[in-house]
Amino acid sequence: MISEVLHNFEETYRALTVSTERLRVVNIRQLLGQVIMDFGGDCVQKGLAVRQRFEGLSSEMAYLDAELLPECPTGTPCRFA
Repeated sequence: MISEVLHNFEETYRALTVSTERLRVVNIRQLLGQVIMDFGGDCVQKGLAVRQRFEGLSSEMAYLDAELLPECPTGTPCRFA
């Protein structure tokens, strides 16, 4: 219980430190799926196995700083919502 409260506080604090223009709500499954699509071939070539596990997530949505997200081909931050 205490760890969950601390985790929720940390998420809230991080979200509050980013301006609303830069804050994006991102679906974690879609974000990881995109990363695996982008880098999956490299992982296979190097003999790395990638396994997605989402059990225990309190939510599949996360608040992220848009400046930390990868750019789409259009030059804008990609949306994973």
